[in-house]
Amino acid sequence: GMVRANPAAPVVDEEDRAAAVGGVLQHDNAHSGAQSWKERRDAAVPVAMPARSNSDLGKVYDSCSALMALGEEEIDPYTSTRIKWLYIVSDSTGFTASHALTSVLAQFNQRVSVDDNEEGGEEGGEAKFEVRTHMFSNVLEPVRLDRIVQLASKMQACIIYTLVNPALNARIIERCETLHVEFEDLLGPLTTHLSEYLHASPTGQPRGAPGEKRKPLSSKYFSRIEAVEFTIKHDDGTLPVNLPKADVVLLGVSRSSKTPLAIYLAQQFGFKVANVPVLLDKPLPAQLLQVDPRRVFCLLVDEKYLRRVRAQRLANSDLDFNLEINKGKYAEVAHIQAELANAKRHYMDHPAWSVIDVTGRSVEENAAIIAELMPGKPTPVEAALHALDCNFFIIGSAQEKGPSQGDGNVCLITDAVDHSPILFASDGFLSSTGYTRSEVVGRNPRFLHGPGTDPASIEMVRHCLAESVEGSVEMVNYRKDGSCLRKILHLRPVRGHGGTANLMFATQTEVDDDAPQGRMPGRKRKDDGDRVVEMLAVSKKTLFINSVQHKGGIAVGIWDGESGTERMPLLFASQGFFTMFGYPEDEIIGKTIDFLMGPQTALESKEKIQKAMNNMERVSTCVLMLRKDKTTFWNYLSIQPVMNADGSLRFFVGTMYSGTPGEGGVSREVIPDVEIPASPRCE
Repeated sequence: GMVRANPAAPVVDEEDRAAAVGGVLQHDNAHSGAQSWKERRDAAVPVAMPARSNSDLGKVYDSCSALMALGEEEIDPYTSTRIKWLYIVSDSTGFTASHALTSVLAQFNQRVSVDDNEEGGEEGGEAKFEVRTHMFSNVLEPVRLDRIVQLASKMQACIIYTLVNPALNARIIERCETLHVEFEDLLGPLTTHLSEYLHASPTGQPRGAPGEKRKPLSSKYFSRIEAVEFTIKHDDGTLPVNLPKADVVLLGVSRSSKTPLAIYLAQQFGFKVANVPVLLDKPLPAQLLQVDPRRVFCLLVDEKYLRRVRAQRLANSDLDFNLEINKGKYAEVAHIQAELANAKRHYMDHPAWSVIDVTGRSVEENAAIIAELMPGKPTPVEAALHALDCNFFIIGSAQEKGPSQGDGNVCLITDAVDHSPILFASDGFLSSTGYTRSEVVGRNPRFLHGPGTDPASIEMVRHCLAESVEGSVEMVNYRKDGSCLRKILHLRPVRGHGGTANLMFATQTEVDDDAPQGRMPGRKRKDDGDRVVEMLAVSKKTLFINSVQHKGGIAVGIWDGESGTERMPLLFASQGFFTMFGYPEDEIIGKTIDFLMGPQTALESKEKIQKAMNNMERVSTCVLMLRKDKTTFWNYLSIQPVMNADGSLRFFVGTMYSGTPGEGGVSREVIPDVEIPASPRCE
């Protein structure tokens, strides 16, 4: 259904694509409801297709004449703009190069006009030249390839190609160099690199080539087909009773790209999408309240942009597709302003819905944002990435010896006051300080101190450890390379069943690296460029509330191992843990991990976790867990043992990532003229 407005132009205008998708749906039999095909035929209104103007035809003829004449650099006779040609050459569809070229050309949109883009360059300015593209697909014969290069030489075009056949690849390079044609190979360098990395030779055949062994259609393929069918049937508010069955619900005013976006989400990601128009003086469907608010996405569009799109739609269509068109209001500024204001009021009434400004973005870009925000089953890579946010360590009592390092995959934990060894250090802590786990576990945290560390902050830490009390302090530590690390350190005692605090849970949050610039003697200075990059990633505005103890999508728990592997009650949980599961502290501390699993949790997952705990082994798995309100969610759980010096089990440390969509719990977009209050987006 993703029809190209101009098959020869890989850079497709978003408005043309939206109109094409809308036309496809208008002529799809699923869009006509319960009528028979005879009833639809008899009731059909003839559609007058817009004819090209003489000026449009003139441009086409002029371009053809220039190509046939093989003349000098082409000049558009209507705009006197220099024209530069980009040829896409592919032995398959050419869409790979097309998409890459679209992204790259976006970097030059203030200097060039692409494929008859009437807006030109900068605001109110003229583009320096116009870029026109032409795609040559399924180029498999050397003779045709030679002719394309010859044409590019005459037209002074640049060739961007994706040819995986080694012979064709070598030939186009040789011909381009001989005829002095500029060219760019998009797949060659990547293919070579991956061949070396994977220790495998490429086939040299384009995907889908004759004779190539094809994989059988998977269940995912049929799921996507089902999603497309669902999306077509639920376009433009059709069958609102089925809204709770949709994976994604899109809301927006007319011409805000709801339909093209819905079709793309269905075809590309396999989401069942329903889109609902937001109309003046009409309430939203009541079934929307039955939809998970994380799956509802509200589309906004700039007023001027929307007016231009609607005006073009009216000019190119004779269909009475909206009653307001007949009243002459559809493209009027006042009417558009009223519609947008009405939509924003609806969005404000439901702050848990995500709001996305689609102005100037392609369908692919908007779809990527929605896919990122969608709740779902987190992957191991996502869990590992977010685990780096868990910057914490655990401290034990002064009487204890350093712990066994186990399998080497643990967080940072220590024992009390001056002789308290680190028992466990998280991956985030190791990444922050630059030390390896073997260099950290068993040492007292004071090895991180240096000449810029304030004695008062050290005394504050000693007080919290000695009195087993909670506290926070900003202090300066030093990384392994000798550079300064300014952080906010938060200490919280972990008490056993008798009330005695045998451990201290410590989280640290980096702030701007404007600490004293003294360096530890004898340590190699890290490259200044690398340090600048890291500094840019850390803001002074970062608050402690963003630490592991308060992130709703990330949680940490400590389970007691000394009471036996069959019992193992929860000793400690971060604030994010309580947020994730919805329990207050007094209702969850002392419970086993089974308490967090429900009847829908797979028995295989339960047995896998229990077996690892019984064997005192590390385990990582994605498991369906249960909140206090009896709702379920996917949670990537990683549990690892921490041993005593004698090899006996001390406790288990568990990190959790719930795959909560969004960052920081706020809407992805900021609406400039209406303030929409943020709502928590925690799982």
